[in-house]
Amino acid sequence: MYKGRADDYLASRGLPTTDAYDLADSPHRFSDGAHYRIEVPTINNPAALRGLLEAVKGFGVHVNRISVTYGVMRYLDEEIREILSLAADSGIEVFMMVGPRASLDIGAQAHINTLNAQHVAYRLRGTDQLSYGIEDALRAIDLGCRGIIVCDEGLLYALSDMRSSGDIPATVQLKASVLLGVTNILSFRRIEQGGADSINVQRDMPITMLGGFRLASALPMDIHANNPGQTGGFVRTFDMPALVRIAAPLYVKTGNIAVPQHSIMVDEGAGFRMAREVAMTVRHIQKYFPEGIQSAAGETSMALPEAAVAVV
Repeated sequence: MYKGRADDYLASRGLPTTDAYDLADSPHRFSDGAHYRIEVPTINNPAALRGLLEAVKGFGVHVNRISVTYGVMRYLDEEIREILSLAADSGIEVFMMVGPRASLDIGAQAHINTLNAQHVAYRLRGTDQLSYGIEDALRAIDLGCRGIIVCDEGLLYALSDMRSSGDIPATVQLKASVLLGVTNILSFRRIEQGGADSINVQRDMPITMLGGFRLASALPMDIHANNPGQTGGFVRTFDMPALVRIAAPLYVKTGNIAVPQHSIMVDEGAGFRMAREVAMTVRHIQKYFPEGIQSAAGETSMALPEAAVAVV
């Protein structure tokens, strides 16, 4: 096994010096004692949410979090209120992504089909874009949303700072998006120190690497159980029981293999198809790691929607 001065540096900072090859049980849990929560991304309109809720009830499973990734600015107030109301009635937290992003801006780089160019796609270009992103998050918060998906480090800093100063409610939680590109323990620590309440690490990381994150931090991770073809099309159903055991606390992200890509508008049928993936994922966890505990619906430590505030 490689060992050098880098190991001395990492150890001196209280960090692990290798990935978790022993796959030991995680000693960490959510505040309610649960190992995992179920997140369904790309629930991007009320119809999809209704389809999801109806179907998971029939399958005898429940969802803890939905992600709404189309962009706050692309919804009417009435649509956001309906999503929040449906979720609140079912004890589900809602995380919304802001609409300002480089891929919707007038810049060309996000539309060039190369890896070097497209890394900027969800960043906020310039001070005006940063301001727009903050304003979009504030609109969602004013309407009662208590979860914001953050794809830009500047936006993370701003919202975390506003939360600390009392400019937004302390109940607002910040989810670091997979688009921030967290791939190692130091990038994880940097985003954690920036104010994230959970971090979506990269989608294609093996179990040993994910276990290594858990050696470095107790912060909840968001880990994909499956993905649309746009970002790999993989299905890690059989990995999830082991990941729940070694990487708790974690949000198990499932359902998106049922849609062609992320951040698109979906329909009620997509909600049903994603619910089917939820049922398969949860049942695998229950079968192969029956000790794993899922948070209950309505768990108060989650970013559950609240009543809208009056904006003068």
